[in-house]
Amino acid sequence: MSVHNGAKHVGKSIESIIGQTFCEAEIIVVDDGSLDNTAEVLRYYAAEDRRIRIVHHSNQGLTRSLNTGCALATADLIARQDSGDKSLPGRLKLQVDYLEQHPDVVAVGCGVRWIGPEGEYLGQWVRNQSPQETTRDLIENGIGFVHPSVMFRRDAYEKAGGYRSQFRFAQDHDLWYRMAEQGLLATCPEVLFEYRMDVAGISPQNRTRQQRLAQLARECFLARQRGESEAALLEEANRVSWDTSIEPSISPKQGQGAAAYFVGSQLYQQRDQRCRRYLKMALAARARPIQSALKYATSFLNCRDKENNR
Repeated sequence: MSVHNGAKHVGKSIESIIGQTFCEAEIIVVDDGSLDNTAEVLRYYAAEDRRIRIVHHSNQGLTRSLNTGCALATADLIARQDSGDKSLPGRLKLQVDYLEQHPDVVAVGCGVRWIGPEGEYLGQWVRNQSPQETTRDLIENGIGFVHPSVMFRRDAYEKAGGYRSQFRFAQDHDLWYRMAEQGLLATCPEVLFEYRMDVAGISPQNRTRQQRLAQLARECFLARQRGESEAALLEEANRVSWDTSIEPSISPKQGQGAAAYFVGSQLYQQRDQRCRRYLKMALAARARPIQSALKYATSFLNCRDKENNR
């Protein structure tokens, strides 16, 4: 796990790991130059559980922090986890069992439950596929895993070359293609992970760059399959990732508005009156103003209908 200024949520994430039924684990947490009291929270949990190992370094970003953590791992299997998210009971054991029963599989994900900023249920994503189908989904359709829900074999990860810094906003996508060259990918059909949507997160702000990097990761994979050099593609990926002259596709305010609209829309579909808070945030940021206004207005009718049907 890598964490940067995550004091508010990292404790719950750690608790979701130390509470797993599978106990033969080491828990490596990389504090990526946090400026809040993350370090204090981590020290508390490390004192409570000897399996927890804390590493502190200057702010270097997610990709480099993950490489640091994975390099320190001594087990044959590595499970990912993000601060703010939760591993549900049984996650580690079921993924370990799956990899033990499928020696040709090098990485396994799981079903994911999407959670709003305040714990609101937003939906879930479940894949009931064979390893061949999951691998083909990546190779043919570019569909990978929810990054922090994955467990993979350390030897395959190392042979693949680890995370590459050229793919700052799509380091996982690039890794899955290279892991697929080592063996099959798979997914446990059970929902074993909670992914928290953070309205203030950076992903919406860098969506265009993330999509371009995912495309470049795929182009690199295809080049390798043809026996061609990927050097020029890696140079382009590095530029897209790190060139400070490239403006974000949208402003931070617009990014937060887009994320708020997504959360509000998911709650709206469930007739959950809490959607109004997020739709108001989307309106304030002028994110899909017409759709946000319509959903906000009709939510009063929808929620009243829901209450009348209880």
